[in-house]
Amino acid sequence: MTPLNLAKSFSMFPRGGSIIEACLIESIYDDEGNPVSLEKNWPYCQPKPAVREVISKGVATVLSDLLQNVVNKGTANYLRKAGYRGFAGGKTGTTSNYRDAWFAGFNQRYTSVVWVGYDRPSIGLGVGQSGGTVAVPIWTDYHLKLSSSLKKEKPYLVSGNTEKASICKFYGMPPGQSCSSVYEEIFVKGTIPVYDSSKVPVVTNISNVEDDQEIIVPMNKTDNVQLYPENFFQGDDVLE
Repeated sequence: MTPLNLAKSFSMFPRGGSIIEACLIESIYDDEGNPVSLEKNWPYCQPKPAVREVISKGVATVLSDLLQNVVNKGTANYLRKAGYRGFAGGKTGTTSNYRDAWFAGFNQRYTSVVWVGYDRPSIGLGVGQSGGTVAVPIWTDYHLKLSSSLKKEKPYLVSGNTEKASICKFYGMPPGQSCSSVYEEIFVKGTIPVYDSSKVPVVTNISNVEDDQEIIVPMNKTDNVQLYPENFFQGDDVLE
C-alpha cells in the first residue's frame, strides 16, 4: 500500500463512491511554451482520467459521515484545535512499534495522505509517535495554506440515498422508553434498525454487587450474557 493508492481509495468517500484514476504532473507549459507555476495553476489531467464506481452513493455518504467524526472528535481532532474549520474527514493509522504513522484525509476538493516513517522497517519513530500525533499536524498545515484558494474552487462532494434516524446510545436502535441518551445517525435508505424491546439490555440493582459476583443481563427472550462487574462498563460512556 502506497500513499498514492491510499489517497485514491479514500477519495471515493467524498466523491459518492467513485474512484478517479490518478495522474502525475511533472511540469506545465502555456501556449507559448513558457513554464507555468504549479503553485498558481492546477490543471486537470489530459486526457480526462477514468472514473469508476466502487461502492454505492449511500454507502459512501455514510462512511464519509463516520470519517468526519474522526476529525471532529476523534484521533484527528488536532485539525479543529489548530483552527481548520472547513469540511474534513479521514482516518489516522499507526503500525506496531510506531514504525509508520499515517493520516488519510479529505475535504470538499482534495484528498491527501501523509505518511511518516523510515525507509528501514526496523526503525521506529518512537513511543507515542502515532498518526494523530505526527501525521495529522502535517496534513493540517498543508491544508490551512490551501484553504484560501479552496473557496474559489468547485467542490467534489457527492452524497445521497440516505436518511437520518434517532438512535439510542446504549443499544443501537431507535429509542424506547428506557433510553436516556439519543443521538442522530445517518443510514442508507431502508436500513434503519427497527426497535425491538426483547433485545434491549436490562440492568437492575447492580449497586450492591460483590466484586466476584456474576451479573445476568438478558439480551433477548432466549439468551443470557454473564458479565463480571469489573468488565461491565467499557469505553468512554457512562450509564445514566
